[in-house]
Order: sequence, then C-alpha cells, then structure tokens
Amino acid sequence: MLRPVSVILPSCHPVKKSSLPHFLRTVSMLFVLLLALSMPGCKSSQGLSSSKTAAKRLDQLYRAYLADDLDQARQSMLEAAAILETHPFPKPSASAHGLWLTYSRLFVLESTAGNDAMADAYLIKVRYWLLRRSELTGDPEEKAVETADGVTAEKCAELVRKWDNDFTGGKGARYMLQQ
Repeated sequence: MLRPVSVILPSCHPVKKSSLPHFLRTVSMLFVLLLALSMPGCKSSQGLSSSKTAAKRLDQLYRAYLADDLDQARQSMLEAAAILETHPFPKPSASAHGLWLTYSRLFVLESTAGNDAMADAYLIKVRYWLLRRSELTGDPEEKAVETADGVTAEKCAELVRKWDNDFTGGKGARYMLQQ
C-alpha cells in the first residue's frame, strides 16, 4: 500500500498528494514548451516549421520570380524577403545573404517598372544587407563598408541579370522580356 507523499518546494510549503499531479503536469507542459521553443528549426515563420521548408519555399519563390510577369515577380520577392527577415535560420549570415540578393532583384524589378523611388529604397536595403552579411561573416569593418559602398545601381543590375541569365540558360527573368 502506498503512503501519501508530500513534496517540498523552494518556498518550503508542503504540497499535498492531491495537488501533486496538477503541479507535475504544469511543470511538464512548461518544460516541453520551453524545449520546443529552444530547438533550432522548431520556430515558424508564416507557417514554415523548419529551415529546410523555408529554403524550399524560397527556391519556389525565386523560380516564380523568373517565370512570372512583373506584378507576380514582385510578390514573389516580397514574400521571400518576409521569410528571410522573420525565419530563424541557423546562420544569420545566410539570411543576410538571401536578403541582399532578394533586395537586389527588387531593385532591378522596380527600376525596370520605372518606380525610381522604390528602386532607390531597395538599393539602400541592398547596401545594408551586404554590409550586414560582411559583418556577420567576420569581415573587418573597413572591408565591409568598402564592399557595401561599391554597390552601384549599374553593378547591382549587372549582377542580377547575370544570376538570372545563368539560372535560366540565358533567357533571364520573364518580366524583363515584357518591358
């Protein structure tokens, strides 16, 4: 036959047997919640439960950007930026790299569309994320600033067109052909 058990908590008040299961259940649930939140890849961003899922979605969005008209390409890159800015990737420098590329594409897209104010805003973000990526990868501050400062509108457009042409076998992004 089992005897009633009491547990001494840090406050030195005994907990009676009848409240022990509730106390343990509460502590267990809190522990599981904290454990789940602390594990890499278990946090979500826009319903994305892992970095692998997020990376797959980013690839889909890049392919859509290449294949769609200007408005859909814009929406794809805006969604990609939102994922990259909110999803907790294991390496922050990878997010910064992705944001640099995404805002580079948005810069070229808005330049092509004739939205100069938006293009200028995206070029500022391109420089920021390039600077941030350099910092996160351990580049000396002077080199990071020099790299970010060296990104001109022309250089950014040239790089985006090269990436897009390389990926599409020379065809480039569809929205570019429609302008």
